[in-house]
Amino acid sequence: MATQAFDISQLPIVPTAGAGLIGSYLAAMMYGLTVLQTYQYFSRYWGADRTHVYVLVVVLTVLDTFSMACNIHMMWHFLIANYCNPLSLLFADWSTLVSILANGVIGIIVQVFYAYRLWMLSDRKEYIAPIVIVILGIGALVSCNVHMAQLYKHGTFLQVAKLAYLPTMYFSFSIGADALITFGITFWLMRHRNRGMRSSTNDNTIRKLITYTINAGAITTYVPVLGNLGDEFDDSVQIVLRHFVDPLPSDPEFILRFDVCVAFEQVLCELHSRLNAREELRKNRGLVTVNLTTSSTSKTTSYYGTHLEIMKSMSTALKKRKIAVLGSRSVGKSSLVKQFIENHFVDSYYPTIESTFAKSVVYKGVEYDCHIIDTAGQDEYSPINSQYAIGIHGYVLVYSITSRNSFNMIQIVHDKIIDFCGVSKIPCVIVGSKCDLSMSRQVDSTDGERLAKENDCAWIETSAKTNHNVGKVFELCLQEIEKLTAPNQAEPPAKSCTIQ
Repeated sequence: MATQAFDISQLPIVPTAGAGLIGSYLAAMMYGLTVLQTYQYFSRYWGADRTHVYVLVVVLTVLDTFSMACNIHMMWHFLIANYCNPLSLLFADWSTLVSILANGVIGIIVQVFYAYRLWMLSDRKEYIAPIVIVILGIGALVSCNVHMAQLYKHGTFLQVAKLAYLPTMYFSFSIGADALITFGITFWLMRHRNRGMRSSTNDNTIRKLITYTINAGAITTYVPVLGNLGDEFDDSVQIVLRHFVDPLPSDPEFILRFDVCVAFEQVLCELHSRLNAREELRKNRGLVTVNLTTSSTSKTTSYYGTHLEIMKSMSTALKKRKIAVLGSRSVGKSSLVKQFIENHFVDSYYPTIESTFAKSVVYKGVEYDCHIIDTAGQDEYSPINSQYAIGIHGYVLVYSITSRNSFNMIQIVHDKIIDFCGVSKIPCVIVGSKCDLSMSRQVDSTDGERLAKENDCAWIETSAKTNHNVGKVFELCLQEIEKLTAPNQAEPPAKSCTIQ
């Protein structure tokens, strides 16, 4: 069939190549954000997460970089190398095929990661939702691979026009997985609002997490939906082909480049931002008020006096004791608190934002109403949050005997608390956790004892896994609190004890 002559200005460049070019620009901007998020993640959380999380971030960043390179090559092929050659729009370049596969692999990796997170968030009780998420992700990957295989087999979009439903299937599976991830995480965050003791800090943090999850999930769902709706009514490729072949149903492959570029870059940005958002969610930038009486009126420390005066006044009231558990990330603070509160060992790591627990403890015939704050991991540059200092009666500073760096952080955290409170001494017990891992020990018990003596603190080694000395940790903390808040402060304090 003879080719009809026509004016090239009549070609619908804007809804085809124009859409792809704009999508490439937006994808490039989001790729920059992804690289920035990756840098921030490694600079903030190096050594805090498990190895598989770092491997995941590296693999996704490499795949994203490769996909971005393929996208640039594809746009060069269509707009520069084949300038004024509209027939090139009918044939799939190798970069188009490889980019489809890379995006499919990125999607399944991210969805499996969130399915695992959802399972962990449910305390390993929820299986159905994570399995369904994985199945939907596999369905999306299969749709992607089938479409790529057909394009590779025929080499042209003309032969696969009848398979235009495959991109729609792919995005439908992805939308279903993202929606289920959003719903599942939101549901379990709501369930965890009642975990331990309810407090305004916990509620505000959980509320932020829920809002963040819903917004992020809505964005990742909205972009593909918008793209699918547009594909149902867009016949731009058909207009391009009208000058060369008989009319046929439009194939959305080229138009989908706008949606694919934006959607996948946004998914990766969302994953990295969720990993990096932990530090921001832990912060409390508002004025902290502490209720120090039995009434509902809250007053600031400027009204009640210094940290030491607060503890003295509280000693004559109810035996309520507020204890903060601090230390580096991944040293076993949450496992220690969980074992003490629930007699249950959690053999998994999920970064703590903040949780508050309540438990009655009888020590030397006196019943104490203990409120224990399980805090987020500290590092050398983390400021001491005011809520970890104001109104706190005692501190449990935790390091892991398998990590020398976490041991070195104890002195730093101790000094930060001293400086913030403006006192010379705080009720404190230094805890060497994970003593069951003696084969991996990096911190000798003598080092822990020496550090405790230098700071006039109690010291103990414990194992949350074997429940060794867990109760003793908080008994020692109460002992240190009572020594400092004793009515007769003129008497010399008793010698701090160490238990191994």
